[in-house]
Amino acid sequence: MPLAYYNAWRRLQKAACLPENVMPHIIRHEFIGRLFEEKDLNDSQIAILVGDVNVLSLEQYKQLRKEKRQTQDAP
Repeated sequence: MPLAYYNAWRRLQKAACLPENVMPHIIRHEFIGRLFEEKDLNDSQIAILVGDVNVLSLEQYKQLRKEKRQTQDAP
């Protein structure tokens, strides 16, 4: 973790009572996953929200959208 934000992250982590092993990337991963699961946004919109330049970097999350649709279509 770059030192530029290490101390700030630790203060936020402590204030939010997050375990020490929770890192910013984990929170980002969770946020992206929830966008795919819970919101009806297209890939470009999600890429803008999370600051990705290339929508291909979101490929790993597309399965979550498929699972959501299958759940909704189930009787």
